[in-house]
Amino acid sequence: MTKTIQELASDARTVNLLNGWGLHFHISEIPNYLALVHSEITEAWEAEGRDALLVMAKIEANKARGYRHGGRRT
Repeated sequence: MTKTIQELASDARTVNLLNGWGLHFHISEIPNYLALVHSEITEAWEAEGRDALLVMAKIEANKARGYRHGGRRT
């Protein structure tokens, strides 16, 4: 079954919350979040045309990265 963009976004949000991302927000973090958005858009652009199974494998790997990827900050 192929997931819709909405389903993938919902899955990503769930994984992010479980890994500690997006729980607390302070206005001073806006530049960091914008940099992360830029990074994600770049990854999506680079993934264009790649095998969907490779992209899904990366999503699955991100689920196992742990809480804030081992203490990383935004």
